[in-house]
Amino acid sequence: MDEYIPLLKFISKYNECAKVRRGALIIDSEGNVISMGTIRNCPEAYEKCFNTKNYDCHSLHAEAHAISRARSIPSGSQIIHLKFDKEGEPVASTRSFCPSCIKLMHEQGIESLWLLHSDGWTQYLVEEAYNSLY
Repeated sequence: MDEYIPLLKFISKYNECAKVRRGALIIDSEGNVISMGTIRNCPEAYEKCFNTKNYDCHSLHAEAHAISRARSIPSGSQIIHLKFDKEGEPVASTRSFCPSCIKLMHEQGIESLWLLHSDGWTQYLVEEAYNSLY
């Protein structure tokens, strides 16, 4: 997944969130980029966001933005999601996945989600993640 970091870093510059930079890519089973997304539609009063958890975020998450921009999502597609600090350096995720985004990925037939953690990239199978919510 490291080969996608430069592209993720580039698209994360277009975030509308003042708190954090994130990028998401949808790739097909051969590794071709299908769609990309960043955090969008942040509320005007950013200060409200600084006291919320990521799951309470009022914006459109990068993963959801990438899904909404895709013309079609082929079977076997995956999402790569990466967080960056203000200087544009990758930051390890401290959580597994957003329940709302997993539901959306499941609905769209996305196979897996990749997140960078302190010990490296972790692949979450969407079907398993979705079933763990219930």
